[in-house]
Amino acid sequence: MRLRPTSPRSLATLVLAGVAMFFATVSSALALGPPAINGGSTQYSNAAGITMSWGAVPPDPLYDGVSYTGEFGGVPFATGAGTSIPLTLGAEGSYVFRVRATETDSTGILPPVTSGDATATVVVDRTPPSLTVAFNPAAPNGENGWDRSLTIVWSAAPPTRAPVVSCPANPA
Repeated sequence: MRLRPTSPRSLATLVLAGVAMFFATVSSALALGPPAINGGSTQYSNAAGITMSWGAVPPDPLYDGVSYTGEFGGVPFATGAGTSIPLTLGAEGSYVFRVRATETDSTGILPPVTSGDATATVVVDRTPPSLTVAFNPAAPNGENGWDRSLTIVWSAAPPTRAPVVSCPANPA
C-alpha cells in the first residue's frame, strides 16, 4: 500500500480537528466540583457578623490558580485565592450564602473553568429563648409546707429560630 501525500489544506484541517478534540477533552476533564462550606448547610447566629469559610478546591496543574466568587443575601463578593470572608448580618431572617471556584490560565490557552455553587443558609436569630421559673408543686405540701422544688424550664427553639446551644439539657 502506498501513501499519498496530503495537501496542505487537508493537513491544516486535521491539525485543527486534533486541537479542537484536545481542548474539548481537557475542558470536560477539568470540571470543578463546588467547594465544601465549613459548618454545614445551615448556620445560626445572633451576632452582628459572621465569617463564612469553605474548603479550598485542589488546584489543577494546568491552571495558574483558583479564585472564589459568590454572593450573600444578593450582594456579590470576590475573594481572590482566600477561603473565607467576613459578612455583616442584617435583620432577623434567612439569607443564602453562595460560593464558587474559578480556575484561570494566564496564558489564555485554556478557557476558565468555574464550579457549581456551594450554598448555605444563614439564619439570623436575635430573639432570646424564654425562661420560666415555677415551684413544683405550686402550693406548699408536706410537713411545714417546705417540700417544694424549684423548676427552671427554658424553651426549645421553634423550627424557625436558632437552637438554644448555650443552655444545658432540660433535666425535667
